[in-house]
Amino acid sequence: MPELIDHFESRLGRMIGAWSPPAGAAQGTPQVACFREGQLPGVQAFATVGLARTPLWHRTSDRHFHLELLACENVNRTQGYGHFPDVLEYVAGQLMASGEAILRGDVVPLPHHCPAEP
Repeated sequence: MPELIDHFESRLGRMIGAWSPPAGAAQGTPQVACFREGQLPGVQAFATVGLARTPLWHRTSDRHFHLELLACENVNRTQGYGHFPDVLEYVAGQLMASGEAILRGDVVPLPHHCPAEP
């Protein structure tokens, strides 16, 4: 995965941390990493690291894809990381469980409850 981290850091900035998969997660569950100070000023990015190891099938194209998920936000919070790490972790888990890929324009339903932000 060093090449993937290098690729992300060349665009998204320095990786400042990563979250391990939750306890009891399936073997191969990706991490979520946070990047700052990249090519877009004032942006904090989150990306899965390792999801691409699992080939995911997309029903309308009948092809397999190797994906990583990415989410970005303006860095204007004074503490915490917001909801993006949890959202990426949830979506990556859903993709791995279903074996299905998502592509641009696909809608991913999220649970109705949101944890309180720190």
